[in-house]
Amino acid sequence: MQLWGKRSPPATGLPDVAATYRVRISATRETRKSLATYTLYHISVSCLVSREWRIIQRRYSDFFALRDALADLQRRAFGAPWAAALSPIVDGPFPAKRYFRDTRSIVRERMRLFKSFVGQLLRFRHHYLALLQRHVHAAKSPLFVELLRLLHGFLELRLHKLLHGPQLARTDETACAICLAGRRRQWLRLSPCQHAFHASCAIDWLLRKPTCPVCRTGASAGVLIA
Repeated sequence: MQLWGKRSPPATGLPDVAATYRVRISATRETRKSLATYTLYHISVSCLVSREWRIIQRRYSDFFALRDALADLQRRAFGAPWAAALSPIVDGPFPAKRYFRDTRSIVRERMRLFKSFVGQLLRFRHHYLALLQRHVHAAKSPLFVELLRLLHGFLELRLHKLLHGPQLARTDETACAICLAGRRRQWLRLSPCQHAFHASCAIDWLLRKPTCPVCRTGASAGVLIA
């Protein structure tokens, strides 16, 4: 597994959701016996309201397929109150398909645009929750249900969580096992192993290697704690 560059800084340019979400992304070159070498993108998403954290792994083809599916859904739902909100996602900048080996410049461009794409998905997610609160009947539309299935399947976040208050929790840890510093920062408790680390330290680690630094259990989800 070859790491492409450093992880990008926290997401910016989304003033309406910047206080709610943090997005970071990295990429690795993957080689499997039965498949050609490909680039895998690792996207870290933190929700500061629900306290949920998730890292998802996607290939270019996954982003492309989702964008196509959302564009088709938008066409079929023309006139629906939520369809216009998909425009920044389906009409925004998107990296072109390329039929040769990914270069560093290609991967860096895709990381930048995919980060923006995920930001737009989260922006729509926020819009959806507000829409659901104002127009409960919208959730009964078959096309809207299909949209939620696509969004939930890609982001792997529990969409209902923002409707409820944040679930505050605390840790008894006195020092982060990654940097060995104390309790001055926000912490992240991993699932399923329940080990806790400074959130920034854990995300840096997990964007490179998706296993707990202590027990090596696979970790792609967790909760932000005080």
